[in-house]
Amino acid sequence: MAKLPLVPVLATFMVQVCATMTLFAVPVMAPAMAVDLGVRPSLIGAYMSVAYIAATAAALLCPGFIMRVGGIRASQTALIGIGVGLSLAALGSVAAMVASALVLGCVYALPIPAGAHVLARHTPPRLYNIAFSIRQSGVPVGGLIAGAATPALVIWLGWRTALLAFAAAPILVAALLIPLRRGLDVDLQPGRRMFGRGMLQPIHLLLRHPLLRALGFAAIFFAGLEVAFATYVVVTMIERVGVGYVEAGLALSIFQAGGLVGRLAFGVIADRFAARRGLIAGLGFGMAIAGFAAAGFGPDWPFALVLAVCFAAGLTSGGWTGVGIGEAARLAGEGAAAVGSGAMLMAMFTGVIVCPSAFAAIVASGAGYGAAYAALAAGAALGAVALLLPQGMRRAEAR
Repeated sequence: MAKLPLVPVLATFMVQVCATMTLFAVPVMAPAMAVDLGVRPSLIGAYMSVAYIAATAAALLCPGFIMRVGGIRASQTALIGIGVGLSLAALGSVAAMVASALVLGCVYALPIPAGAHVLARHTPPRLYNIAFSIRQSGVPVGGLIAGAATPALVIWLGWRTALLAFAAAPILVAALLIPLRRGLDVDLQPGRRMFGRGMLQPIHLLLRHPLLRALGFAAIFFAGLEVAFATYVVVTMIERVGVGYVEAGLALSIFQAGGLVGRLAFGVIADRFAARRGLIAGLGFGMAIAGFAAAGFGPDWPFALVLAVCFAAGLTSGGWTGVGIGEAARLAGEGAAAVGSGAMLMAMFTGVIVCPSAFAAIVASGAGYGAAYAALAAGAALGAVALLLPQGMRRAEAR
């Protein structure tokens, strides 16, 4: 009986925990940072959009770089870069924040395809979904840590020192990965070119594969909703629901807890029943329901009900990612997991670029947070419908 490879799964999980924890420390700190920077807290969406624009561009280079140096070495590169990016943000100027977003974005593109590259080489195909879902559960775990620890650190140390504390964590994890390189970075291609026509492999794969085309379209809206919700939930709790900073951090932690449960549960379901297309579409409709519920948030809502909606949003918007990325790696074929996951990553980052900025624009226009959440929900519903329409997806999934 095939067994789950614990060392690769745990190593890639820890990398993702650290990457997500450090990235989402910035939006959690947004209310405190905005005072010193002289900007509105809602403009933190611009920071996230700059980061993901850089990440989308960097995603084209990821497959070549990963195949050249190995998934663990690529992960170490990402972690060190994250530490540098957070240190830049701690300088406390608008220019430093822009530089921080660019650095973080360029390296944040690496952990997902690097993890996929490692897991695809060391995981039995029948356990792909659960292995990838455990790895992806590092996203909500990292978010949980950010939501729970960041407010306390900001109150205790101030936001600049708190950022430096977060910057030390990825560098430490990068050092801990050193002994794993010999056993996990196998089949290196030292002569692999990072530039040239090979850069376009993820785009070509998306265009020619019917399942990945539809999945990529849905991923734009699904990933956009997840990141926009995580980015703005703290500000929404303070400005719309009227709770304190610590309670707002709790709402983000509950959202991330839902994502953790969803990733693990739906990874098991997908491996056992292989109903990937219907499962992901169903989760898309669940995101839409949670998003429309969040559109009604207000001071008259019981806080327990607000937390329930946050949990449901995390459960659905986080639950699809491990299954989706694992499916992309599987469909790309043997030896091309980094390309398949890179293609899905580009689609996801596109949504992450557009949705937080669109959310900020809707709020700034005077339409308010309710309209912004409703727009996210409508996009998720559209993505779910797209998954149910293409005949090509049915043929591809039957393979």
